[in-house]
Parts: sequence; C-alpha cells; structure tokens
Amino acid sequence: TGRTIGGNGKLTNYGSMTMGSSTLNANFANFGLLTVASGNNTISGTGAFDIDGGTISIASGATLLKSGGTVNWHGGTLAGAGALNLAGGATFNVNGSGARVLNGLSLTANSFDVAGGSLDLLSGSLAISGGSLAAGSTLTLHGGTLSNSGPLNVAGALDLAGGALAGAGTLNVSGALIKSASGTLALNQIVNNSGLVDVQAGTLNLAGGGTHTGS
Repeated sequence: TGRTIGGNGKLTNYGSMTMGSSTLNANFANFGLLTVASGNNTISGTGAFDIDGGTISIASGATLLKSGGTVNWHGGTLAGAGALNLAGGATFNVNGSGARVLNGLSLTANSFDVAGGSLDLLSGSLAISGGSLAAGSTLTLHGGTLSNSGPLNVAGALDLAGGALAGAGTLNVSGALIKSASGTLALNQIVNNSGLVDVQAGTLNLAGGGTHTGS
C-alpha cells in the first residue's frame, strides 16, 4: 500500500493484491482478489484495466480511479461500499462472456454488450444507455437498480427477480423477459416482444405498451 508501480508491461493478478493510496501506471488484468482497502487509488495510462474474473472489493471510503484508457468487465465480482471512478476520458465497458456479479457499487457503463455468460445484480446500481444481451446470456436483477436510457436488445434472458428496472429505455425482446419474483410489477418502459414473456410468479403489468408478436 502507498506505493507506485509502473512500466510498459502488463500486471496480471491471479492471487491476492491490496491497494491503499496506491498508483498503478500499467495495463492491469484481474483474475484473483483485489482489495482496495483505503484512500484514493489510481490505475492510469491509455491501456486497459481488464476485469476477467475473481473479486474486486472496494471498502467504504476508498476509491479506485481509472484515468485514461478503458475498463473492460468480462467476468468476476465487483463489490463493496466504495467507489470505482473514471477520469481522463476513460470508459467502462460491460462485454465478454464471463460470469459477472455486482454487489454494492454504483457504476455507469459506456457500452453494454454481453456476448455470453451472466450478470447478476445483487445490490448497488448499474446505468446503461441501451446495448445487447446475446442469445445464451442472462441478466438477473436480484436487488439494486438497473437504469437504462436506450434500446436494450434482449436475445438472451432478462430475469426480473427483484430490485428495480428504471429509465425510459425500450426493451426489444427476441429472447425471454422473465418475472420470477412474487408480487405485482409495473414496467413503464416500452416492451417490444417477439420472443417470450414468462411470468413465473406474481403479476406483470406492461404499462408502457409496445408490440407483442411473441408469446
């Protein structure tokens, strides 16, 4: 902790790594456990911060800043009560086909292109401006908030098991829209369904209208 690591290569964490008021000036990939324990921490440079697996846990009061380049969330868990921030033109992209879990952080994605695998939102929030869930991929809301402001093309499965779906973005469903939680849920978004709307529990009110040529 409290150190600066730099170089032209790439640092890949497969084990356990702790940051506390630290700076990393290099490309970085995480497969293991990265604990951001305290202070303001920075991953800088025009290269990539690839979250490929494992867990990144940011403690309350701590921040992890990506300055420049990209953050690519391919897989793994993002957790904690701290903050993952962007600066210097950095972008946050949800892509790839791994298993992803969001538990506590508040994130805004510049692009949302889930080619496969899964994304489970347990708590916290994720803001997107549309994007795509490819066939075979799943997005499950257990808790927290998914806020969508653009067209979201669902060729995979979107499961409303809890939490909240906010924003005015249209849902274009060619795969499956699933409601697996009890109770009544009103969707104020436009839903254009050419696939399957599967109400497994409770009541789903498609209050926002749309077109329905599927089942």
